[in-house]
Amino acid sequence: MKEISSEILLKPFITVVLSLVFSSAMVAQEHTIVKILNRELKKEADQLVVQPYAISEKKILSVEIKTSLYDGAGYQVEKQEVVLSEIKSVGKDVNIIFEAEPEAVITTRTIFKAGKNVQTSVQRGNFFSPAFRVNSKMNGLAMSY
Repeated sequence: MKEISSEILLKPFITVVLSLVFSSAMVAQEHTIVKILNRELKKEADQLVVQPYAISEKKILSVEIKTSLYDGAGYQVEKQEVVLSEIKSVGKDVNIIFEAEPEAVITTRTIFKAGKNVQTSVQRGNFFSPAFRVNSKMNGLAMSY
């Protein structure tokens, strides 16, 4: 019988252990990122958060927010999605802004009037930020342009 070197057995073991460690670290980082984003989102208490920031198993960052329409005749639900690996940079103005690869951010806007869906549009771009509203403390409503 041929003797198997302990070095040969150790390499796959080390690879598996390192993979698990890095995988756990990535999940922890994602959890921390989502926690920070949701904390910042709560600061904008004028907006109704339909779905807070989340990262799916497919590594897609998403958020969904409901705002009043500018004319006051209804509301809009806006969902933004981007694959994490497509994000190139992070900035902060009034909101947190992620710059992604061209066409990587999917924004779905659904307009409701009298409780009915009257229009849905899907746009692709490279900026991820639910920043399409004004501060409602001045007028009592979060508004969409």
